[in-house]
Order: sequence, then structure tokens, then C-alpha cells
Amino acid sequence: MTPTNQAIFKKALKLPLETRADLVEQLLDSIIEDHASVRKKIDKAWAREARNRFDAYLRGEIKARPLEEVMKTLRKRHAP
Repeated sequence: MTPTNQAIFKKALKLPLETRADLVEQLLDSIIEDHASVRKKIDKAWAREARNRFDAYLRGEIKARPLEEVMKTLRKRHAP
């Protein structure tokens, strides 16, 4: 923990219990909101990538491979 964070934490410990509980709730809400925002951006990026790959397939720029072949390759690549 940085010195600044440590100082904030020490000050927060001096707050009344109810105020600390409110602060915790607000901090957790902000984390959840940030996580949801990041998750949305990642999901949009993957959806865009999937569309781009499918469009490339339809244009004949890339070829499809059977699932069994892909899985076999992945198992070899990630075998312990």
C-alpha cells in the first residue's frame, strides 16, 4: 500500500462505524461499475473480432477447419 493510501486508510479508521460502512459500500459499487464497463468493452471487442473473422471467411480470405482438428492442435500445444 502506498504511503498516501495508508494515510487515507488510517483516517478512514477514525470514522464512525456507519460512515465506514457507507464508504465501503460506495467503494465496492465503484469497483463493480468499473468492472462492468471494462467487461462491456472487452465483449464488444471480441464481437467485432468475430464479425471480422466471419466476414474474412465469407470473402474467402481465411478457411474453416473442422473442430476435431482444431481441438487436436490445441491439446498438443497445451499438453502438460
